[in-house]
Amino acid sequence: MNAFWGSFRKGILCLIVVIGLVASGCATTSQGKQEQAAGALGGAALGALLGFAAGGTDGAIIGAAAGAVAGFAAVTLAQYHSAQVRSASEDQKIYGLTKVTDTPVVKIRQAMCSPERISPGQEVQIVTDYSVCLPPSTSQVSVQEQWILKKDGQQLHVIGSQAEQRATGGYKAGGAVTMPAKLKPGTYVIEHKVQAGTSYDVTPSVFYVN
Repeated sequence: MNAFWGSFRKGILCLIVVIGLVASGCATTSQGKQEQAAGALGGAALGALLGFAAGGTDGAIIGAAAGAVAGFAAVTLAQYHSAQVRSASEDQKIYGLTKVTDTPVVKIRQAMCSPERISPGQEVQIVTDYSVCLPPSTSQVSVQEQWILKKDGQQLHVIGSQAEQRATGGYKAGGAVTMPAKLKPGTYVIEHKVQAGTSYDVTPSVFYVN
């Protein structure tokens, strides 16, 4: 029994130390990074507890480290912004007349993320430029905007999802995402998606991590 409580106390101390290190490494004033830090701390705590249950003190240390990395799931779109950038007539003049339909139609014109090359922990700006065409009898429609982070064809995380009321015309929407400090080097894809009813469009943008 004494051996158990001794090991338990060591595990708790390890948990406190690891969470302290994660917290100091994630301290920031920006909303996006605060959410990422919270996810990392929560992951570290859960990982440490599960690791301790499975492997004692050593398991707690390993579990906390793995759990902190899993805090990547807390990476979300911050500083969301959107605006109508083209009227209905301007949109038609640039992209041509759209066939009149009985249902809303959405079309992505441009999907961007910048800078194209970043270091781990750096911020990426995301912008989606898209058009909305509505039936004559419809003044507005709810458009779902979504951004998904992918790598090697696998979905990593839904960065953000936003529903907005749109009239016919052109729009730009997006925000900023702070990538994890331990993001692995390689090529990453942001999948931009807009949907209104049964109409949707998907376009990728790419950035590279050094």
